[in-house]
Amino acid sequence: MPFSGLLFIIASIWCNFSVPAWDGYLRVNALLADKLLPLLQDDDIIWIHDYHLLPFAHELRKRGVNNRIGFFLHIPFPTPEIFKRAADI
Repeated sequence: MPFSGLLFIIASIWCNFSVPAWDGYLRVNALLADKLLPLLQDDDIIWIHDYHLLPFAHELRKRGVNNRIGFFLHIPFPTPEIFKRAADI
């Protein structure tokens, strides 16, 4: 696994997340969904890239979007062995 992938895991374990920052993250994804909604055609495929937009598909579905949605996480997802080791940290 690349080092960047390990950093993603470590950050999720050791970082102190704030409620205002989380709320802002969700608001940005909701705002983006609001902005995209009037531009969508029925046959459009929506392709979402990376963890910055993890809630984006959910926000689109809440707004009634039925288009096909793809998601690509640029950081390799860790193996179960990595999760097991991370739990022991």
